[in-house]
Amino acid sequence: MKRNIYASLDLGANTIKLLVSEFVGERQNILFVDEIKSTGIEHGFIRDKAKVIADLQKLKGKCESFLNIKLNSIVLSLPSIELDTKTISNTVTVNHGRVKGSDIKKMFNEIYEQEIEQVSSEKRKKEVSAIIPINFSIGKNKKYVFFPLNEICREITMNANLLTLDKQVIISHITTVEEAGLHVIDIMPNVATYLYTLLSPEEMTEMSCVVDIGKTATTITILEKGVIIFSEQFSIGGNIITQAIKDELQLDFEDAEEFKLTHGVCGVGNASDEVIYEKDYGDHAPTYITEKDIAEIVEANYMEIMRIVKQYLFEVGVKTKVERFIFIGGATEVRGFLHLIKQTFGEHSTVRRPSMLGVRHPKYSSAISMHNSIYFFDSLFEENYEMVTFNKEQSQEIDEEEDEKEFI
Repeated sequence: MKRNIYASLDLGANTIKLLVSEFVGERQNILFVDEIKSTGIEHGFIRDKAKVIADLQKLKGKCESFLNIKLNSIVLSLPSIELDTKTISNTVTVNHGRVKGSDIKKMFNEIYEQEIEQVSSEKRKKEVSAIIPINFSIGKNKKYVFFPLNEICREITMNANLLTLDKQVIISHITTVEEAGLHVIDIMPNVATYLYTLLSPEEMTEMSCVVDIGKTATTITILEKGVIIFSEQFSIGGNIITQAIKDELQLDFEDAEEFKLTHGVCGVGNASDEVIYEKDYGDHAPTYITEKDIAEIVEANYMEIMRIVKQYLFEVGVKTKVERFIFIGGATEVRGFLHLIKQTFGEHSTVRRPSMLGVRHPKYSSAISMHNSIYFFDSLFEENYEMVTFNKEQSQEIDEEEDEKEFI
């Protein structure tokens, strides 16, 4: 059975996530996942290249030590800063009578080359960051197929979502990662992978809004019938709740973050009257802080994020058209959050978490979806990405496992 191993890096608003997973047939197994906070990244921009390189090498070393491998290359997830999107189509002749990976790659390459020429002639500051298929059609009757490989036809057409990002963001991220010792074999904006595992088939047929709330940034993406039509990143995230608790309780930031994770809850109705903190004013009598007091702080600041989401939907003209709301990101993992978003955006609102052991936190939803995208493109192009090198002992163990499976 084919065994594909993929590695990806997500340079987020102020953290770096590294995920290594394998696909055995259609089953995905998580081999390694970890993240590191990097002071060299601010709101998705690399401010201190040397610091980010050091953090990347630390994370890379930890992964290699844990898996006893050599990590050679990765797919790089990019923040959706100044992302533009448009639909585009291309048709190619199938020379062998049956669609091969080379035919599909040709369609992608022609689109990319045409876009490069246009960018150069217009001297734009944007660069192609992803080409995401919407659908494929084959033959004169334009029969739609999801996975066209090995279909018998004379020509194939692809309708696709073409995404562009700020060229300097792309260049700075790629050069930083490669200077850290990792070859970048492909790039994708973090919102480009939602279509493969994040959205359900029903959500794919409607207008959906995906809200990714991280520590320092929130990305809002609108998709209609499987097409990304709007996406924008805002410099606000879960840290505003931490900061509010810090100011109220006069804690340092790290203690306030721990306090939020331990006692944070959205909504006074979801909180208890239990005293959870004693605030000492010196000469005066202490003030007792209850869970309800913290709930008021937490909800007020989450509602500020919700206000920005609503305002963005209004500005792009889809406030009354969005039918589904999907929330992901580390800042969504607080008690009462689901109740809050259902109150704010309606019953068709949900927090989407991965179901695999080790990555069941919504902060990994985007990374898991990216690996499914890598697997899809790997299969579509008939590639075999070699991202890791196992040592001899592990290679032998893997061969023995495969022989055992065949024997069974």
